[in-house]
Amino acid sequence: MDNRWLSSRLIVGLFVVGAGVVFALDELGLAAAEDFLQWWPLVLVTIGLLKLADQQSHRLLAGGLVVAGLWFLAINLGYLAADYTDLWPLLLVGVGGALIYSAFRHADPKREGANDGSVIHEVAVLAAKTVAHSSPRFRGGNLTAALGGIDVDLRKARIEGEEAVLDCVAFWGGGEITVPREWRVVNQIVPILGGVEDSTEPPADENAPRLRLTGFAVMGGLEVNNGEKKKPVAGGEA
Repeated sequence: MDNRWLSSRLIVGLFVVGAGVVFALDELGLAAAEDFLQWWPLVLVTIGLLKLADQQSHRLLAGGLVVAGLWFLAINLGYLAADYTDLWPLLLVGVGGALIYSAFRHADPKREGANDGSVIHEVAVLAAKTVAHSSPRFRGGNLTAALGGIDVDLRKARIEGEEAVLDCVAFWGGGEITVPREWRVVNQIVPILGGVEDSTEPPADENAPRLRLTGFAVMGGLEVNNGEKKKPVAGGEA
């Protein structure tokens, strides 16, 4: 089991459980919920720090989580006289900056793997893109969908070594990633008002090559599958 993904889920899970306990104590008159829940931005800060420590994650967006968490915490504690509704333009600035950074980073011809086809770097902004990748030594890459979508078919690709890392950013957009049945998918994408659906079938081989997905789904979504859509059962029969 991947410890980094476990850590992110553990933090969110602990917060949800803790919030439930606090609300229960508040209903019983034993504690004031607002005294505890004002610290919720620490969840964003902690997840951002974990992602910053992961060299394969999208560092700019991870840093944005830390800054946003500290900003929201300062508002909750009264150090900043601002309202959450006043901050939405900063979200656009942050995401736009991340896209610009990604565009220049991916366009570098000297970037490792940029010319040998072992990595993919795809960006879809206000557009839809469909890509089929068949490298025999696939090592991962980056996918960015902003107000658009990307569909990537990797069924003819082969992972070089034990693992490939694909960093994904979906902002008001999304996409579909189709992988071979022989691959094991490790989902580390952090959903922020978005979601990730993994409908792949885990291979029986414990040593199967891994595709590790990192990044963020911000008000967007991604689907990972083996290219086979589940058919509804006729007549409701099992």
